[in-house]
Amino acid sequence: MSLSQDDLIRLAKLSLLNFSEAELNALQPRLNQLTNVIAELASIDTQGAQPLIHPFDGTAPLRTDAVTEPDYRDQVLPLSANTADSHYVVPQVIEE
Repeated sequence: MSLSQDDLIRLAKLSLLNFSEAELNALQPRLNQLTNVIAELASIDTQGAQPLIHPFDGTAPLRTDAVTEPDYRDQVLPLSANTADSHYVVPQVIEE
C-alpha cells in the first residue's frame, strides 16, 4: 500500500498537524516504508501459532535492593514550616 500526497494531507488534517511541502515530501517515503512493513507483517500466516504468556522463558533479572542516594533528611527537614518526629506535618485534607 502506498500513500499518496493527498492521503498525507488528509491524515495531517485529521491529526491536526501542519506540514510544509518539503516536510510532506520527506515524510512520504518513510511512511510508505512503514506501511509496507505493516502489510508484510499482516501477510504472515499465524495459524497454529501458540500465544506466549511472556516473551521471555526465564525470570527477569532483579537488581539488589540497595540505597543509592544519600540521606538528606537532616538538611531538608529544618526547611519545613511544620515537622514532628522527623516527618513533615501537613494539613488534613480528607475528612473522616
